[in-house]
Amino acid sequence: ERLAKRQDAAPFLQPVDPVADQCPEYHTLIERAMDLGTVKARLALGTYRDAPAACADVMLTFANARYFNPPGHSIHRKAVKLQEAFLRAYATALKPLGAMALRLSGPERWRLAAAATLGDVATRRSAWPFLDPVDAEAQGVPHYTKVITSPMDLGTLAMALRDGSCLSSDAFAAAVRLVADNARTFNPLGHQIHTLAEKLWGEFEAGW
Repeated sequence: ERLAKRQDAAPFLQPVDPVADQCPEYHTLIERAMDLGTVKARLALGTYRDAPAACADVMLTFANARYFNPPGHSIHRKAVKLQEAFLRAYATALKPLGAMALRLSGPERWRLAAAATLGDVATRRSAWPFLDPVDAEAQGVPHYTKVITSPMDLGTLAMALRDGSCLSSDAFAAAVRLVADNARTFNPLGHQIHTLAEKLWGEFEAGW
């Protein structure tokens, strides 16, 4: 709610209209459109089964905006800024869930802990390169998928928590570690992304 009230949130409050917004190729490039207005409506209807599900759609809103609009575009910059603000707020809201999870029993206890941990990790300064899938073409690394056979990123992991395809705490931890391992494998020692991956791995292990 607070996010939607920000002045820079205006472009994300309703679905993109390819005609009115003069971007006829939008739905060709964006596989699954999302916006904050749709997220708000789904929250009101109780469509989301948990916090990670809603978080994933908010993240998708900003990921779509960053993918469709180049880095220098105002919409791209606003998406980056809003995503950072959202993740800070999300992490703050989820921190009590980690403590709550320790007091719970049953098979779903790990999901609360995972959601809290992911929210915390994703807001760290070291996390920015790992929030979305690597776009090999856009990032100028066409050989990426030949080197990295099992890509993973924090946004994809958030969606896996949402849709239930992440089945256990071990699978969750392995996915976070895979994000860091892939970055360290592809980027040589001393490279900024390698260094950030090392930091992300350390922060995750310390909190998990």
